[in-house]
Amino acid sequence: MVGTSLIVSLALKNVPYAGPLACFVFMCWLDSYYCFEFVWQAQGLSLSRRLRYLEERWAYFFAFGLPSALLSTQSSGLANAILFALVFPLYIIMAMHARPVPADPYNPLPSIASANGTEIVQHPSPFIPIRLPIFALVLWLNDCIIRVLNVGTHRRSPSANLLRGRHKSLSDTTEGAEEGRDAVQSPIRGSWSGSRLVEGHNARNERRRKID
Repeated sequence: MVGTSLIVSLALKNVPYAGPLACFVFMCWLDSYYCFEFVWQAQGLSLSRRLRYLEERWAYFFAFGLPSALLSTQSSGLANAILFALVFPLYIIMAMHARPVPADPYNPLPSIASANGTEIVQHPSPFIPIRLPIFALVLWLNDCIIRVLNVGTHRRSPSANLLRGRHKSLSDTTEGAEEGRDAVQSPIRGSWSGSRLVEGHNARNERRRKID
């Protein structure tokens, strides 16, 4: 994803007039994502949750990546890479201790007390978007690349398709568990249930060996 984002930034830079500014703004968000990625991986966040977290706090992450983007876009390519490598460890430390705001993007303003003691809920401005689809183009390009790489997979042999189905079911289950969609299976109770499960597992293995 970071590689595709760099390609998008180079494409934006070649747009007449507004291209350099658009590239710089996009680089601010890209630097923020790159610095926070280690923290989000340690927290176990999936890619979709990372992007949603950043896009719902777009103002904070724009300001967070602004200094590094300014520092790494003023010289030639090699000098920019060296400068970013120098400040990158500091930004990782700051990302570890950062508390991005707002905590609730859909209710960012705290309630205020009125004269009669009741609380007045302050709603966000309708002219300021809550979430910006910053990486929508990047995700679309990634999907296109995946579709191109998967061309011709439907022409595989039956055994290859069976193996592909096993991997697909495993990845779907993992992704579903990562997103919190799959329920946890209940443990086996009793020896009878355990023996029936072992028999069914052996029968499935026997059928798979015959198919292979």
